[in-house]
Amino acid sequence: MELVGDEEAATVADKLQEATERYGALVDESEALGNLLKQAKGALRHLVLSYEELMRWMDDINKRLNKYKVVSVHKDKLLEQMDRLVVCNNSNSITESFEFE
Repeated sequence: MELVGDEEAATVADKLQEATERYGALVDESEALGNLLKQAKGALRHLVLSYEELMRWMDDINKRLNKYKVVSVHKDKLLEQMDRLVVCNNSNSITESFEFE
């Protein structure tokens, strides 16, 4: 006793093959999206860490510069403050501290 004819069996087999291929394509696309998400997560982590490092650097520079809000009226003291500011500026260059991509 046959439940389906040959034509119907071929149609079902074709549809099953098509569904299997579509499922395989979905799996591949899902894996690709998963990889993109992993890359984005890594990039976001790098961004957050760089931002935190930048904020620490800015706080440090702000503390150093706060020492010089009051400018001396004496020539020698003023020259000393200027020299310290130059050293502070040269030793804490932001382009040396961070990687820009």
